Amino acid sequence: MDPITAALLAGAATTAVNETIKPAVKDAYEGLKAKVKQWFTERKRPEGEMALTMIEQKPEVWQAPLAEAIKDSGAGDNAELLQRAEALLEMLEKPKPQVHVTQKVKGDHNIFSGTGNVEVVHGDNFKSDGGYQYCTKVGGGIIIPDSAKEKPAEGEIVAVGPGKMNDAYYCIVHEPVIYPVWFGTNREPNDKNDLSKGFSGNRAKKLGTVYYGRCDVAIPKTHRFGETGRAWWKRWVSLDFRGNDHLTVEKIECCKDSDDFWHQLRSHFLEREITERDAVVFLHGFNNSFEDAAIRAAQIGFDLKIRGYTAFFSWPSKAKVFKYTVDESSISASEDAITDFLLDFTKKSGSERVHIIAHSMGNRGLLQALKNIAGKVQSSDSPVEFGQIILAAPDLDVEVFRRAKDAYLSLSKLTTIYSSSKDIPVFLSKRLHEYPRLGIIPPITIEEGIDTVQVNNFNLFNLGHGYFAEAEALLHDIFNLIRYSESPRHRQRLSEQQTEDGKIYWLIDT
Repeated sequence: MDPITAALLAGAATTAVNETIKPAVKDAYEGLKAKVKQWFTERKRPEGEMALTMIEQKPEVWQAPLAEAIKDSGAGDNAELLQRAEALLEMLEKPKPQVHVTQKVKGDHNIFSGTGNVEVVHGDNFKSDGGYQYCTKVGGGIIIPDSAKEKPAEGEIVAVGPGKMNDAYYCIVHEPVIYPVWFGTNREPNDKNDLSKGFSGNRAKKLGTVYYGRCDVAIPKTHRFGETGRAWWKRWVSLDFRGNDHLTVEKIECCKDSDDFWHQLRSHFLEREITERDAVVFLHGFNNSFEDAAIRAAQIGFDLKIRGYTAFFSWPSKAKVFKYTVDESSISASEDAITDFLLDFTKKSGSERVHIIAHSMGNRGLLQALKNIAGKVQSSDSPVEFGQIILAAPDLDVEVFRRAKDAYLSLSKLTTIYSSSKDIPVFLSKRLHEYPRLGIIPPITIEEGIDTVQVNNFNLFNLGHGYFAEAEALLHDIFNLIRYSESPRHRQRLSEQQTEDGKIYWLIDT
């Protein structure tokens, strides 16, 4: 069966039996269906339109006619339709956890330590010491809770968490996904003799020093879309008592120098098909440690299913709420380093498309970097173009942005501003600076050639400031931006709005 028919069938079936289907999945299905319908309409294929309409009601009857219409109309050869179908199938596919078997353990020992989910597959009289269920051995060497009515399916988790046992056993650990993120940072190392220990909130002592490398971030099976992990009290408030879902930095590897970094990254990109060479560079905001930035970059890249690699530049934020003015000085002092990192990414990384997501105060470093790059490009014969530039909750003076907007227009395929009326940190920044900020509404900032999206109804657990990476509908909108470069008129969940003077902006309800 061709991928488009398969995706439409799977999407229709999932929608029919699951009323709580994730909005991102539903949007992906509806988006694919709309595009296929448009394809049939433009090519005057009424039989295709009919099959598409009836597939949700009688899939067994209309599957063959739909597949035939897709084949005869040439839809199966269309790159955009194939990409959409593959993306939907990827969302619907049940994840297959990586596993390994631990060593045999006897006596009073913990099952495992660290992150991950444990599945007991052989043993006797398992009794937990952490509030988990008592289990006994059953036929086939599978352990199930005494309270269970039916034998679990093969591979089903039957006991999770630390526990003790009075006999020998084997267990399987469902390991987290290891997601690599590449980085540059002008922070001072925690230990100059061992860079794997990470980086502090201080600036590198030697002027102009930048360290390069890669972080491996563990994303557990319990990861929730749009989140990096929730504190116990948040899980308690939402009555969600699943295991630890925190992303963690497992390993930091630094390169010898910048040449080694770009060589390694280029080698990784060139191993991929040309359509799989997207890069997303994340610039974090105020009150972020190096580890915070690595984890957020990994979460964004993983959830957006980036077809390539994710990177971040970590400037020396103190990662303390009351160090706002110190962070302001540090982002200003980091402008040259950010400029070089972004410019080199377009020329040396081996990526085909470089997208930028800047959050909060990170937008100040991005603005100056783009101005610097635009100046360099004007005086050279080597053009530079970024893909999507996304300004998320920008803590940026509106007038300063307006003076620099030509740099965004000349260097990006499209620039999008996400702002809100409920962003408390940017609101406080507006009060502090006594002038409008780009990321807070009112007033709403609208500039020709740049899209402005107002975000409503997001989770305020993070004082509103983390909504860009935590609101599922908004992440899906960013996914469509990066994957398909769609204009706001064609993106799901966006509705057109107008100001009193007729200027257009967009509203997304998360």
